[in-house]
Amino acid sequence: GKNDFARARIEFRNAIQLKDDFLPAWRAIASLEEKQQNWPAANAALRRIANLDPKDIDTRLQLATMALFSGHFQEALEWADVANLIDPANARTHALRAATLFKTGDETTALQEARRSLELAPGNKEAITVLAAERFAHEDNDGALQLLGTITGNATDDPGVELFRIKIYQKAGELDQAEQRLRNLVERYPQDQTLSTQLLQFYLARDKKDQAEELLRRAADADTRNSAAGLALVGFLKDARGEATARRELVQRLKQAADPFPYKMALAEFDIATGHGEAAEDQLKAIVKDDKAPDHVKAAQLRLAQLYVATKRFAL
Repeated sequence: GKNDFARARIEFRNAIQLKDDFLPAWRAIASLEEKQQNWPAANAALRRIANLDPKDIDTRLQLATMALFSGHFQEALEWADVANLIDPANARTHALRAATLFKTGDETTALQEARRSLELAPGNKEAITVLAAERFAHEDNDGALQLLGTITGNATDDPGVELFRIKIYQKAGELDQAEQRLRNLVERYPQDQTLSTQLLQFYLARDKKDQAEELLRRAADADTRNSAAGLALVGFLKDARGEATARRELVQRLKQAADPFPYKMALAEFDIATGHGEAAEDQLKAIVKDDKAPDHVKAAQLRLAQLYVATKRFAL
């Protein structure tokens, strides 16, 4: 749990306070911060490791990747160059250089680097993705897809590569193929919110209301604590199926919710928006009277005051 991470972090920090150049502790910290997706701290730890271990290619490539993804291309190249000095025959280094150079618009050198990477490690995902991106940029969708088909090893069903494929199918106008593949990805990674959102946008753009509703309903039913998912469904229903259906859903969710407060507030907002201010007022007063959580009461009181101001009834 979170506490274990906190405890481990303290232990490792203590170790480096005793011995600032203790590499194993720095490596543990870097890995810990990455797991927690605490990128600034991970980055700082990796820099320290790079400082302490002049031969560590992987750390330098990790730093290059981080710089690349955050749009710092010059820094990404610098880290990759240093890695390249340590071992000129590292396929990952050439692939990373290729990706970065492609981003900076130096296509010619990028393609050279990608091909060098493939000589060193045939079928590697990173280099092939750069070659495919170049084809895609030049409107050669079939060429890009063919290249992605040459990726070998366990990267053949890599989600990033699959998303790139979907993008290509989309651009080529093969929307059924793109949608089917996106659906498969969502089934494989049900926890990934960005994938679900992308699929939802796909459905909405193609006016597939039933599929959109099913997707949102699945997310809302998966966890009764996730009021955001429940309210997203309600919002969709209001647009797609009308106010009455949406309100029924909202009341239903309110009854089953682990924490009904967000739904109660949403119901009040719903009633205000649809011209039932009195129902909203009753709903908010009930929260003030019955809810045990001080911040809930405060939120309801504030909303009531705003409602009174909006309807010019200042006598609280």
